[in-house]
Amino acid sequence: MYTLGDRLSRSPFFILQMPTKAVFLVEPMKKQHILFIVICALVPLIGNAQAVRSGTENVLTPIADDLIRIEDRVEISAPVDGDVIAIGTEVVVRGNVHGDVLAVGRHVTIAGSVSGNVRVVAEKILISAGVGRNVTVVGREFHIADAAVIENNVHYLGYRLIMDGNIKGSLRGESSIADVNGSVGENLRINSDALTLGERAVVGGSLAVTSDVAPVLRDGASVRGATERHDPVSDTRTDRSVVFVFGRFISLFSILLIGLVVIHIFRRPAFAIVSAM
Repeated sequence: MYTLGDRLSRSPFFILQMPTKAVFLVEPMKKQHILFIVICALVPLIGNAQAVRSGTENVLTPIADDLIRIEDRVEISAPVDGDVIAIGTEVVVRGNVHGDVLAVGRHVTIAGSVSGNVRVVAEKILISAGVGRNVTVVGREFHIADAAVIENNVHYLGYRLIMDGNIKGSLRGESSIADVNGSVGENLRINSDALTLGERAVVGGSLAVTSDVAPVLRDGASVRGATERHDPVSDTRTDRSVVFVFGRFISLFSILLIGLVVIHIFRRPAFAIVSAM
């Protein structure tokens, strides 16, 4: 039996080893920041299978509507003509989704194409297929594979980023270690202790990195716009644009997910109350 302290110690705020610019943890917190902490606290609960049903569900039949699943392991192998909301220790989306994907878990894999947005909070995340709109991810490790094509922008907050795919918009985020060996159509803006652009890396716009050290550009790496490096600023009044980006969707996303967990756990009492009304 894990205590609350044990669960929080396993939450992404301890796992991620976030860069020092994520100062909102020690400052008076806004509503979205508090909700974000609640979401991260849900991840270890999911890992211990205390907030979800134990078992595995593999969706093999095409779904002509939105799909919501809360299981220990969720695997979606059939196409979904709507949005997908999935919570589990492991979430795997193999079927094509004609809508958005919202997922929370320890490991989340998006291997089927998504026509809308992808929003994920997890320890490890892999995207290896096309995404029609934007990608927003919070997690310890985020890998965008070779086959992935992101039509718009990517925002990431975490410990390690591995980008081998194709982002047609901009890449923006905060990552202690960032390895970019794919293409970014527009600008690359990142706070990172160790940014490396590999030999296949192409940045169509400008590169701006906030770091104590200069980024490493391997032979063959290309940046078509200006390259800037800024020293980290310890002042807590510094620009927190990365946090703001996540704050826009976290408040709604967290309320939705917490509501789903509560409904799932207290399903019978809730139905009894509704029936009596």
